[in-house]
Amino acid sequence: MKILIVKSVAAGGIEKHVKDLCRALEKDGHKCQVIKVKFSLRSGLKSLYNYIKAIDDFRPGIVHFHGFKASLYALYPSKQIRKIITVHNDLEHLPKRRKNLLARAFRISAKQADYIICVSKHLKEYIKPLLQPNKKVSVIYNGIKLPPLMKNMPDKNINIGCCGRLTEIKGFHLLIDAFKKIATTDVKIHLHIIGDGPQRKNLEKLAKGVNERVIFHGFKSNPYVKMSRFDIFVQPSITEGFGITVLEAMALNVPVIVSNAGGLTEIVKNNKNGLIVPKGSSIELERALKKLILNVDLRKKLSKNRGYVEKNFSIESMYQQTVKVFKESLADNEMPLKRA
Repeated sequence: MKILIVKSVAAGGIEKHVKDLCRALEKDGHKCQVIKVKFSLRSGLKSLYNYIKAIDDFRPGIVHFHGFKASLYALYPSKQIRKIITVHNDLEHLPKRRKNLLARAFRISAKQADYIICVSKHLKEYIKPLLQPNKKVSVIYNGIKLPPLMKNMPDKNINIGCCGRLTEIKGFHLLIDAFKKIATTDVKIHLHIIGDGPQRKNLEKLAKGVNERVIFHGFKSNPYVKMSRFDIFVQPSITEGFGITVLEAMALNVPVIVSNAGGLTEIVKNNKNGLIVPKGSSIELERALKKLILNVDLRKKLSKNRGYVEKNFSIESMYQQTVKVFKESLADNEMPLKRA
């Protein structure tokens, strides 16, 4: 197969997903090409030109669009090419006007797709009103490569951590609010924030007063060394399509606290392999943090998740399910599946 992948230039979970998928496709003997598109007027025209050129030069059998914005390119007519759209996030974090505009555009572009993939059940339900009744939709969870387990030196401090792009929808401001209330206790605790983004300066200002206990590590291409030292991992998202970093923390046997946003509740089961708090509530987050800080046995109980991640969220499983969709799409259109 020849697969052309279209995604926006933004980094994050989609970037990681695409890299893992391409690596698996190429390892299995298929050809994969990725183009990144922009959406300003000037850059958008150039991106459209690059997309059309890739169609003509690469001659893919399948074009795989990732995200709401990238799916707009499905509107370009391409004969004898199957179109797949993967939805990674919802639109609830956007201003109402922009959200409605993208939703209407997706409703049109989705008609041109042969198949829709969602990375969580939450997203499948979310886009259902935007799709034709007979549209084929599958839920394929993101998979991860298990990070190596690392031996760490004993630390008298309790290290709380989070990892992700520093945007408002990730809810890191709520985590800092909750942390500031418990940082005055006798327990020696530190908050580690891995990542960068537009909210960094605001978060640094918010941490004023406990800034000696809040460490901003910036972006890390390999965050596992830092994450493996966490005693508690927190994902306080206000909206979340899935939650790859939560899987990574669980695979490192770090107990997790997550909000009940989006697909996070499909990964974490409350009081079984983590704690779930209401999204948007720093008060409930504070309570959950205190609960884990003071209860060492509970932390140990909620930390044994590596086998669970390996069994349910592997890259191999994600890849095999995605290829199955590719094959079904080609078969539905009576096109033979050929290796590149």
